[in-house]
Amino acid sequence: MGKALILGFFLIQGLNFLALANGWYILLPWYDSALHFLGGVWASALFVWFFNSKRIGNQTRPVLIIFAISFTALIGVIWEFAEFTFLNRWMAAIFQTNETGGGLADTLTDLLFDLLGGGFFVIAYLKSRKN
Repeated sequence: MGKALILGFFLIQGLNFLALANGWYILLPWYDSALHFLGGVWASALFVWFFNSKRIGNQTRPVLIIFAISFTALIGVIWEFAEFTFLNRWMAAIFQTNETGGGLADTLTDLLFDLLGGGFFVIAYLKSRKN
């Protein structure tokens, strides 16, 4: 799963770069939410991979779900800080756009889709292990 996580990270970043370069965030209003959902899936998968690789005890399903979603939230908040700093200051100048984020509503929507993606992954992972 480690190689898939690396590939997933670069795929999401590549899709983000293409969206910024081609104005897809404006042309396709759903695109930002889709990428945040994928980012949530990726963050939750990273947590589950790390959790399993370190063999951190035999935790109950609810504990794993809570920790995976909490980790996803942390990654989402870090991303929003980076997006605010990087996108607002440098990316707008590089891509010569006024696309500098949508304020609080955009941030909360981004975090919601991060959490939905993270929850989706950890529940799907637990269901796959059950079978």
